Amino acid sequence: MITFALRWYRLGGGADETIREQLGLEPIRFFSIMLWHLATNPPSPIKPEVVNAISSVARRRIWLASLDIRD
Repeated sequence: MITFALRWYRLGGGADETIREQLGLEPIRFFSIMLWHLATNPPSPIKPEVVNAISSVARRRIWLASLDIRD
């Protein structure tokens, strides 16, 4: 999951379908797990600013998904 996040965070986190195909997770689940993991056990070789950027993308995608649910 970390490898996927590192590959896609600069591009908004990856397409929903790509997340489903490559990780077998719904996007909101993936981003929730990623946020939890980064908050509780951030990978040490990844710079803090990259961790923050990935977390920001994850929060944004969760927020966007919540907007889709309400429509």
